[in-house]
Amino acid sequence: MTPRERFIRSLTFQPVDRPARTDMFCLVRELCGRPFPSEAELENGTAETRRGARNDCVALYERIVRELGHDAIFVWHPFTGPRNLEVIAALRDRVGDEFGIIGLACAFWGMERIQDHEAFAERLYEDRAGLLADARRFRDEGIERARALARAGADVVYVPNDVAFNTGPYFAPDIFAELVTPFAREFYGEVRRLGVLGVYHSDGNLMKLLDPILSFGAQALQSIDPMAGMDIREVKRLTHSKLALIGNVQCNLLQEGPEEAIRRSARYCLEHASPGSGYVFMASNSIFEGCPLANYRIMQDEYERYVAENSGSSRIFRHRGHEASSAGHRGDETAPTSKRTTDCTDFKDETDKYRAL
Repeated sequence: MTPRERFIRSLTFQPVDRPARTDMFCLVRELCGRPFPSEAELENGTAETRRGARNDCVALYERIVRELGHDAIFVWHPFTGPRNLEVIAALRDRVGDEFGIIGLACAFWGMERIQDHEAFAERLYEDRAGLLADARRFRDEGIERARALARAGADVVYVPNDVAFNTGPYFAPDIFAELVTPFAREFYGEVRRLGVLGVYHSDGNLMKLLDPILSFGAQALQSIDPMAGMDIREVKRLTHSKLALIGNVQCNLLQEGPEEAIRRSARYCLEHASPGSGYVFMASNSIFEGCPLANYRIMQDEYERYVAENSGSSRIFRHRGHEASSAGHRGDETAPTSKRTTDCTDFKDETDKYRAL
């Protein structure tokens, strides 16, 4: 099983030999001894110097994914635009079908788009038509970006769209239903037609928004923020076979430690989210600059321990009815709608559309 196969299988509730893993890994200098070329180096200069900067990005991404044992490459630098697409296309040429590739797209109203919260609140009452027009524009721009990512060779279109605080949703349910849900359904419908997988990301406590998020038609939800009280065991119980899960290793613990807490958070995710497939092991947010590389190694080591302990028991990673208690992990303080399912039958039949990219 190649890393890319494992990644796609994990997202589509198919049998895997072990859970897939990836991360938005920003500790490039710490791991590789040098940073990515700057955006200016990728954008300016001669064709030869720009090509050299792009090839350096590709080499660094490949080193990261191989050294850390990731199954997919999360392309975050450059963040978007033509140079980002060039890096993705060059990566696909470089790694072929060996690794999955994740590209970013923005497509909906979310907190990151709202600079003046009072002005936004006023628009809710005085310019609802304008907000809806903006939502249609965001959706259309997102679809164009998704099409470009698919052409470049991405397997996943990942939409960062924060819509909640630690205490609950930013948008009232009726506002979310009007400004986000219908546009997300249209967007992820187009993503599916493109033959790639759609992922929705939001930090914060999403429990009151899970039903509309399930209705989006996305393949997976990323973050499952433990600092906001998101218990991945309960979320898995509510979403299994409808929506795959990515993340939940508590990112502030990766920054601060201690080791025992990092291991406890990583182990909880693996034990409660990986059975039944439909889970990708990842931090709840990015592995951002300033995070000690040694702490990330601890998270990875706990993954290796878990896989070693369960070698020969790969049946636990197969799609099956998933039952779990609703009590459990809601963050370590020391630091019904869419019914889409994927049968665990012939992997080749299920993934030919992804291999066609």
